[in-house]
Amino acid sequence: MPAYATNMRTKFPIIALILEIITIILFAVFVVYDDGEHGHHDSHDTHNNTDHKLEPMDLYPMFQDVHVMIFIGFGFLMTFLKRYGFSSVGINLLLAAFGLQWGLLMQGIWHLEGGKIKVSILKIINADFSTATVLISFGAVLGKTSPVQLLIMTILEITIFSVNEHLVVAIMKASDVGASMIIHAYGAYFGLAVARVLYRPGLRNGHENDGSVYHSDMFAMIGTIFLWMFWPSFNSAIAEPPLSYTQLTAVINTYLSLAACVLSAYAISSLVEHKGKLDMVHIQNATLAGGVAVGTCADMSIRPFGAMLIGLVAGIISTLGFKYLNPILASNLGIQDTCGVHNLHGLPGILGGLAGIVAAALGKKDGASATMQAAALGSSLGFALVGGTITGLIMKLPFWGQPPDQNCFDDSIYWESAEADCRVSTSSSSRKDERKRSRSTGKEKRRRKRSRSRSSSSSSSSSSSSSSSASSSSSSSSGSSRSSSRSRSSSSSSDSRSKSRKQSKKRRKEKHKKKGKKEKRSKRKKEKKSKGEEDSSGPVQISKYLKDRKKGKYSMISGKKIKMKVKKSKKDKQRDKNRAELLEFLNSTL
Repeated sequence: MPAYATNMRTKFPIIALILEIITIILFAVFVVYDDGEHGHHDSHDTHNNTDHKLEPMDLYPMFQDVHVMIFIGFGFLMTFLKRYGFSSVGINLLLAAFGLQWGLLMQGIWHLEGGKIKVSILKIINADFSTATVLISFGAVLGKTSPVQLLIMTILEITIFSVNEHLVVAIMKASDVGASMIIHAYGAYFGLAVARVLYRPGLRNGHENDGSVYHSDMFAMIGTIFLWMFWPSFNSAIAEPPLSYTQLTAVINTYLSLAACVLSAYAISSLVEHKGKLDMVHIQNATLAGGVAVGTCADMSIRPFGAMLIGLVAGIISTLGFKYLNPILASNLGIQDTCGVHNLHGLPGILGGLAGIVAAALGKKDGASATMQAAALGSSLGFALVGGTITGLIMKLPFWGQPPDQNCFDDSIYWESAEADCRVSTSSSSRKDERKRSRSTGKEKRRRKRSRSRSSSSSSSSSSSSSSSASSSSSSSSGSSRSSSRSRSSSSSSDSRSKSRKQSKKRRKEKHKKKGKKEKRSKRKKEKKSKGEEDSSGPVQISKYLKDRKKGKYSMISGKKIKMKVKKSKKDKQRDKNRAELLEFLNSTL
């Protein structure tokens, strides 16, 4: 893969600010507050009964639950990568914050009132739903894209989603209250199409950072639990008002489907793993498949056991997909699905669409048509695959700052990371320490040389001082003796130098001798070991054999060990024969 410019200092701020300014301008032109003149469900659920009116804040608890799922549930679910936690939570926040603004505009265009988009609780819930499609697709390309690429994907995916949603809900009149088809299946296969276009051959054999550690799996499990707890609100938020009990039905069906899904996911995970152990990947993801699969028919009268049956099947399909289908997609189709969205959202979404077709055919909801349900499923998959391919081609352009293969699944390329700084500082400090050590060793060698030279000079100076004192005493007696004393002093200094040289030579010889002795010892040991390995039978200690024998005529032999070499034999039978022959020979001689 070619080297791309990953510096985001100019690209990301300019694109992010331009997109936000454009959004603000569009809001200034089209968006106003809801005046309360209409209380019916619009956007995602226009086919519902309009006789029941909602108070402005009736749906706020549902909105709060969905909001937590979008920002905490999806964000922490993707923190399983050991070096990509900042991007998992941080980029999730970025995409959701921009996506809900863009979703309000794109969905509101289909429901203008007086040329304006009136913002209500229901509309912001639907805006959160539109961002869920982007976050699902984000899981398929997690760790392999830049923030700029993901912003481009957000714009295009939500725009295409709004078209498909209007087609399914307003024109086909299909029932998809929990959005198994128009959100989960659409988002999963949109992301898979993008991942296929952005295929990286360099990651065919995996990446060192494409994995989890203990604490990263724990953080991901937090996201799983948040999603699991609030999924009934997700599937029932846009159902009919409470007076018709449809919303309560959606809550109960989702509640039971999720519970049954957990049991099947745990059971199949233990069944397919080595020694019956549980795989954290299955537990984090497959336990949520029941909420996805029951979404389409959540508000239908499918009976509690029907919801549990859907959850049971969803857990089995999702777990088996994570175990066996993910490697096939990566190796044969070139689809590198980082989070496994195909198994959590794609397959359960299709299962939910099929369950909706069957429920509509059985008349579980008034006005629902099996044909329209099937058309809605096909429309969602078609828009996802075509739109994802086009979006992937646009994202593949080399100036969006995508990371190279060696920097994938790593926060340090786009984030200021304290851990990365620690790595740099530790590496620089280790280099400094090595330099200091080398300098200190050089200084120590110099000091030793100086001390040796000083010791030799001190010995020569002491000898010269003694000779000078002798010469001074002799000079007082006679002037002729001065020349003889000078000659003696020079000879004594030369003698001291020669002595020091001899001593140094002796030390060197002793060191060489010690080294030679050590080498000889090591050679002897090696030879003994090699002999021991070659002579597996070893020498026979006849004294031991004689002492063990009970006959009295061998009592005359002393305790000394008489060693006799036995011919080498590879088999134990031959060795026993040789020993027996030796004993017979001794008996005959003694």
